Amino acid sequence: MTSTKLGAARYVDDRAVHHGGDWTVTLAAVGRATGLDRVAVPA
Repeated sequence: MTSTKLGAARYVDDRAVHHGGDWTVTLAAVGRATGLDRVAVPA
């Protein structure tokens, strides 16, 4: 346990992106928070 956090686009914890037990929901929230839900994936 440490109070130092490494640099990241988002954190999943009790004060950042909430994780309620379902990783699918959590990762979707991370995608929305970082704008990845609006990025086109090249074919």
